[in-house]
Amino acid sequence: MTVGYNRIFNHILSFGTGSCLAAKIGIPGADLGSKCDPITGYPASLNQSKKDCISCGMTSFLMSNYFSIGDRGYAPYQGGTNVYSISDTLDLIRGKHNIRFGGTFRANQMNVRNNAFQDGFVVENAGLTGDDAADVLLGGTGIFAAHDQTFLGGTTGRRWKLFRPFVQDDWRVTNRRSTWV
Repeated sequence: MTVGYNRIFNHILSFGTGSCLAAKIGIPGADLGSKCDPITGYPASLNQSKKDCISCGMTSFLMSNYFSIGDRGYAPYQGGTNVYSISDTLDLIRGKHNIRFGGTFRANQMNVRNNAFQDGFVVENAGLTGDDAADVLLGGTGIFAAHDQTFLGGTTGRRWKLFRPFVQDDWRVTNRRSTWV
């Protein structure tokens, strides 16, 4: 019998995660996903769940031909996976047959705390003039999007179980020939 346990854990933070740095340096309205209000407990804007107010970042603004400013997506991120396993094999010899029975059972847990682009993101694609900077100077705002996963909360847990049984028969037909079934 074999018993096992594996754990994988990742924790990723962006520079300035939770600091509301954009508001502190004077960019008005840049922190769309500010932390929850300490009195009401509700998010500062509609793009964040009232369960997990884990961000206070700046909306990511991507100019496809030039640069991107703002917080990266999927940060802060915390992920952990636990895998519990047990397996066993029984060998049975009967005449010219070597019969093997066995199976593996795994219980998997995936725990994630993450808000995917929780502060939203704007993509400027140079649709008006063919140049991103020119579009912005002419008032082009690009395309805004916010991830819907955040409405249900940034903390998720997935659980699943696997059972893999097997039967194998090694049959020695003659001294020179064996067949696996």
